[in-house]
Amino acid sequence: MIRVLTFVRFLVGVLCIILGIIGYMWWNTLLKESGGPDQGSGIIMVLPNFIAMLLVVSGLVFLVQGMIRLLKS
Repeated sequence: MIRVLTFVRFLVGVLCIILGIIGYMWWNTLLKESGGPDQGSGIIMVLPNFIAMLLVVSGLVFLVQGMIRLLKS
């Protein structure tokens, strides 16, 4: 049972990393296609990037934890 949960944690890490990178690339592509952000809309530009990077960092944490536990067992 522990190996299954560890493997699930590993897969969640990989999925979070992939979704974070796709979200980051998608948001920056939308910004470039629309001509860039408007003046005074800094939070609207930064928030999606922050969420995407948060997904990547949490994915890395899950990935490393899963790898460590898989190597221990």
